[in-house]
Amino acid sequence: MTPSRGGPIATAAALHLEASLPNFFIQQIPLPLAEEDRRMRGELTGISVERVTDGFAALPTGVGLGITVNEDALEKYKERPA
Repeated sequence: MTPSRGGPIATAAALHLEASLPNFFIQQIPLPLAEEDRRMRGELTGISVERVTDGFAALPTGVGLGITVNEDALEKYKERPA
């Protein structure tokens, strides 16, 4: 599996940063094509922060970045030495 650049945790952080910038204009959000990549991203955060509707991404709500990091998924998908 070749992962898309960036990840859902970074996307959540970027969305919060951009929401605080008065002159923010555009954010590139990775939209992975592979089903395995989409599933991994969903498992890592519990929500899809990379979902875009009508050209807009919703700001995750809740404590901190608005996501809950699944540490079991981090362990499951961590990069292993070759």
